[in-house]
Amino acid sequence: MASRDEVPQECVVWVDVIVPVHNASGTIVETIESAMHQIIPPDVALGPRLDVCVCCYDDGSTDNSWSLLKQLALLPEKKEEASYVGGVKISTRLLIHKSESGISRGAGYARNQAASLRQRFELNDATTTTNKPNQYYFLCLLDSDDVMHETRIAHQVSTMLALPSDDARHLTLLGCQFDRDPPDSTWHYAHWANHLLTPDRLSLEQFREITLLQPTWMLSRSRFDQLGGYIEAPAPKPTTFDAAAATTAANESALEEEDMKHEDTNSGNDWRIYKLIHPVHDTVQTLRLAEDLRFFYAHLHAHGRLQRMASSIGPLVTYRHRAGMSQSSSTSRKLLLQLRVKAFEDNILLQQQQQQQHEHNHNRWKRGFVVWGAGRDGKDFVKSMRPELRDRVVCFVDVDDKKIAAGHYWNPNWEKKIPIVHFSWLASNPIQQEELHNSWMNEDQSNCVHGRINKKRPCPTNNGGDDDNDNDTSRVKDTTTCKVPEVSSTPPTENSTRDSPPLLLLSKQKTTAIVRTKSLGRDFLKSLGSMPVVVCVAMYRTNGVLESNVKSIGRTEGLDLWHFS
Repeated sequence: MASRDEVPQECVVWVDVIVPVHNASGTIVETIESAMHQIIPPDVALGPRLDVCVCCYDDGSTDNSWSLLKQLALLPEKKEEASYVGGVKISTRLLIHKSESGISRGAGYARNQAASLRQRFELNDATTTTNKPNQYYFLCLLDSDDVMHETRIAHQVSTMLALPSDDARHLTLLGCQFDRDPPDSTWHYAHWANHLLTPDRLSLEQFREITLLQPTWMLSRSRFDQLGGYIEAPAPKPTTFDAAAATTAANESALEEEDMKHEDTNSGNDWRIYKLIHPVHDTVQTLRLAEDLRFFYAHLHAHGRLQRMASSIGPLVTYRHRAGMSQSSSTSRKLLLQLRVKAFEDNILLQQQQQQQHEHNHNRWKRGFVVWGAGRDGKDFVKSMRPELRDRVVCFVDVDDKKIAAGHYWNPNWEKKIPIVHFSWLASNPIQQEELHNSWMNEDQSNCVHGRINKKRPCPTNNGGDDDNDNDTSRVKDTTTCKVPEVSSTPPTENSTRDSPPLLLLSKQKTTAIVRTKSLGRDFLKSLGSMPVVVCVAMYRTNGVLESNVKSIGRTEGLDLWHFS
């Protein structure tokens, strides 16, 4: 397999910048020009020549986006030679096409069409492909209202070529940091995606949100083709439209695609293209939405890897916020939740079951698991699960006496009551479990809630700005900083049991919580110490209390513990 040092100097690296366009007349010119005017900085050594096609597909725009694209396409092909030693050239041109019918089919369809333009206009001529190694052909994703920084392609191509093998390039979805316009829009997400996600957390937090922003993606053309591109909604009928019949047809077609086997050319094994389509909640209309989320999980399902450019490079994309104009703003929170829950079911609960049965290992997720967080997020997660998998939820855990005192969560549509207990019962270490429980018994929650979620931005540093201590959550304005107790070196004795009287006078609420917890039986409570856990409480919002509590229960993230909210 060719490594970075083995890439032939005479090789041409092809990069297609994929831009779906729909009513983007206010931004499309700046977007295209940013992609057309890429440079190679002096600190990036690229041996091959870069051949860049900016591929735009107009998806039924009703403004003058198409006219602007035609004007831009009249510009001469841009060829530049880098000034540093090595003589690297960037050849750049613009390829455009539009919907024949003038009917919008959605961003997924538009991206697929844009990705086909080089093939449609240039690669039909066999003379252009004779010296074209597939592993040096990359797709660079961009939205029609965003802006690429001038060194983005050079930096991302250099990183892809530096990967150790062709297989690594094929399996890698590469992102980068981004800045926001306006600067403070979606601040929490931008800070999380740019700074809090260390390399290992790109995968570990995959069910909280897409950990690599789609307009920052670069991936190999072979990977895009292997995954079948983006999911497309069926074309609307120009005649009388039967929504129910069309929805059924769309779902059946998608499920048929999901069942089609494809040969994995890298491993020689059979595998299935994963299509994230909800069998109940997806419709012809919703299949136009969340194309990034659907592709993201298809990539991970097929053993894909996630990587982000080094933070020292800085942002390479400006991600612009247009209120009410983006597709993401029209995608409901409920749909995103349902799709993420289905992805969790398919990729963790069901896939792990198949893998472990094949390996003759015990499937811990099959016998039951615990949901951490009895608030809105935890309940919504459980409600969104398919019934046969929802039955695996053994209980909720929480830190709030009020929720625990309620005893259980009951939904009128279910026959099952789900108990709610304190998180201390999850500790796998008996000594730690005892310490955590005693700490809770003696905790006064009359003035504060242990680990309360704070939605404010971190406090400014002394220099007036946010520093780069990415994992420092101590700067959040939250007074509820109760710490998890240290594990005692002395094991509990027969007299130091959960039935021991508390050191402080207990509130009525806490007393009720303790009594209802005990009614579940010691065997049930002790079994929780080995149960897998799904954490449905937002991270990085509690002065580190949540993270400390989660660490205290002795689970391994990515194996028997996943964060979801």
